Amino acid sequence: TINGPAAIIWAMYLVTAEKQGVPYDRIGVNATNLRDPDLREQIYVLLDVGATDPDRLTLLHCATANRAGALWALWRVEREKLDPEEALRQGREAGLASLEPIVREILGLR
Repeated sequence: TINGPAAIIWAMYLVTAEKQGVPYDRIGVNATNLRDPDLREQIYVLLDVGATDPDRLTLLHCATANRAGALWALWRVEREKLDPEEALRQGREAGLASLEPIVREILGLR
């Protein structure tokens, strides 16, 4: 979760990164487009790089951690084949909250 002061620091980081030529991708995620497999694939590719290349860092974030937690849980199941309930537990630890029913729906869980 990003509070007010953290949001300012984060904005400063992004400006500094951009000035230094550090690449970053900004992908908007919401409760509707989270269901889009093409959008998730776009994000999974970035997470895959961070998971497999020790010289690259992938930072997944959102203002409340709900979307980041949702995507973490989905990626862990859809890409890494983790048990869905364990992935959901990890997603909740990362901030998954109100999007959990949608994540469960995407994963075919009830």
